[in-house]
Amino acid sequence: MKISKNGVLTSVDAMDITEDGKLIIPEGVEKIEKGAFDSLFIKSFMFELEIPGSLKKIEDQDFCEMSALEKVTMAEGVEEIGNLAFTCCFNLREVNIPSTVKKIGTYAFAECPSIEEISLPELSVIEPRTFLNCSSLKRIDIPASVEYIDREAFKGCDDLKEVNFAENGNLKFLVISAFEDCESLKELDVPPTIDTLFLLGSLEGCKSLKSFRLPAPENLLCVNCTMGEKKVSDISAFLPENTELVRYKKSAEAGGRNKN
Repeated sequence: MKISKNGVLTSVDAMDITEDGKLIIPEGVEKIEKGAFDSLFIKSFMFELEIPGSLKKIEDQDFCEMSALEKVTMAEGVEEIGNLAFTCCFNLREVNIPSTVKKIGTYAFAECPSIEEISLPELSVIEPRTFLNCSSLKRIDIPASVEYIDREAFKGCDDLKEVNFAENGNLKFLVISAFEDCESLKELDVPPTIDTLFLLGSLEGCKSLKSFRLPAPENLLCVNCTMGEKKVSDISAFLPENTELVRYKKSAEAGGRNKN
């Protein structure tokens, strides 16, 4: 492993992987040079990666298409995960993200079909296609800090069965395609804090969806993005045929939800 005097990791090879299959980037590394891991792409053995807190930002595409990567552990201190950082890491099954991370870029974990579970830190935005086609992901807990879930964030997560929003959450904006083609999702309960539902894409590919609950029309702005941002009240066309649409009044939240 070669590290420059100014804390740039310039190259890594198979000899840097320990006997128990770990590649440990040492504390003090502040940046990874493009191509530093190129020698590991042709290796067939699996390894785990440990990232130090001194590396404040994992840059765009730093570990993209690293198929031998099986587990990633980031230390407290890492603040940002760049766009496409771990895209197409097909054997990545476990990711440990510290509480210090405040931004995860678009496509950061897209096309990682082996990830079954991931715990999100206190983000304000879940970016477009962050977990696109993470087909083994079974559950996601949306932190209270999240205000905006963007388009196709969890699209194609075939095994996703549970989406849990924090009770004290602050979700304001949701693009409906965030959960497009989640075939195993049985219910989606949108919290009363939401102000705007963007109707870009649909939930028609959510074949198991039995119930979709969200605030009543007078409490929620629904915008059809394919029709020049036209305001709409009936969103049934964006749901599977047999899905029950439940609209509840925000004032009734404490004592139960009313159907329209």
